Amino acid sequence: MADPGAICDPDYNMNLVASIAQAIITTILNMQFKKIAVYTANLENHRQQKNHDRSIFIKRFIFEFTDFQLYLFYIGIYQQHLTLLRTNLVAVFMVDEIRRIICESVLPYLMQNKQAITEKAKVKL
Repeated sequence: MADPGAICDPDYNMNLVASIAQAIITTILNMQFKKIAVYTANLENHRQQKNHDRSIFIKRFIFEFTDFQLYLFYIGIYQQHLTLLRTNLVAVFMVDEIRRIICESVLPYLMQNKQAITEKAKVKL
């Protein structure tokens, strides 16, 4: 699949699609693991809240580093394939930027409009 001209060829534009899919799946996995980290930290019976928070932080840091960043280090340092590294970094930043736009602009806008529509419906009743 990574041969020259194939779909995952690092020098071919279709590799960006695979990189974006990988970044989306990784983001979904990170969100799901956050729930697992909180659940397991609750089972650990910490005496202080800071120890509970530290446990969650350590679990999430290790998981997200290995899941989200380690393959970039592998591509950049071990394989030394800068074109593939650039493609993956572009995909990661594109997915993160889209996520930020949705969370910081689109969702508040929709929530505000939903609230305004709900208030208008209450006034009509």
